[in-house]
Amino acid sequence: MFKKKWPRRIISDTGFELQIKSRGSLLYKEGNRTLEINSEYLAHSLGIAIYKKSIENWDQPHDRESIAEEKREEIINNVKEALAFKRIDTEIW
Repeated sequence: MFKKKWPRRIISDTGFELQIKSRGSLLYKEGNRTLEINSEYLAHSLGIAIYKKSIENWDQPHDRESIAEEKREEIINNVKEALAFKRIDTEIW
């Protein structure tokens, strides 16, 4: 469940946060780790396309930690749920 919503920021009570940055770029935060997710706005709907390949490593200072496939899927599901909370469709590319 999402407990707070600002114009471009969504906070989950399960421990992650998502910020929609300019041009559809997403910043995912989980604990003390952050991850910049490459994405772009979709032209045919109110939605965002998420580039799955951009979810490989956490940002500095945890950039040496690669993200396992299971964790990548968890992050994608979290992002999809957070964006759905704001009524934004997602596509995974």
